[in-house]
Amino acid sequence: MDAQVWEWRVTTGEHPPQNSEQQLIERCRAGDMEAFGILWEQHRSAVFRSILGVVGNTQDAEDLTQDTFLRAYRALGSFRGEAQLRTWLIRIGVHLAIDHVKRKKAHPEVALDWDVGGGHAEVDPHAVVERNELRETVRKAINALPAHHRAVIVLRDIEGMDYSEMAQALGCSVGSVKLRLFRARRLLKQRLEVLLGGSE
Repeated sequence: MDAQVWEWRVTTGEHPPQNSEQQLIERCRAGDMEAFGILWEQHRSAVFRSILGVVGNTQDAEDLTQDTFLRAYRALGSFRGEAQLRTWLIRIGVHLAIDHVKRKKAHPEVALDWDVGGGHAEVDPHAVVERNELRETVRKAINALPAHHRAVIVLRDIEGMDYSEMAQALGCSVGSVKLRLFRARRLLKQRLEVLLGGSE
């Protein structure tokens, strides 16, 4: 038995926690696929949403999410913990997603299903129609954005990352993140004005 584990049990009478993130990472590095499965469950949704916001296609996002975790598993030896694991995974996923869009040289439609309501039926059918039309308009507007602009909007407005975390995920400075987000939002506003017929 490992001396530290024995000391823990003697001192506390308990088993040491085996599921802290750092311990899970160490177990993954030792080839423990169960630990990798736990990390997959903890971070899959955030990685998937970030990728979906860039590629706009559920099947592609699922495939790229799997690719992200495969790459992460292979690269865990180089993960030094300078960023949160979630941020590191999202960084891998977003870069894969941007490369995927560039390869396809297309702008697939973005499915904005992150903000669905609590499942309550809408009483007013006109409100349902208006909401669906607005959602479709926003989809089209985001669909028209370049992939790198989609990425910053998803990370900030969907994932709720702060600027520092976004900079880590995108591999750039905080200043660059703010500039990219400013440009992306300005371009999105212009697209929405055109689609809504509000431009003069």
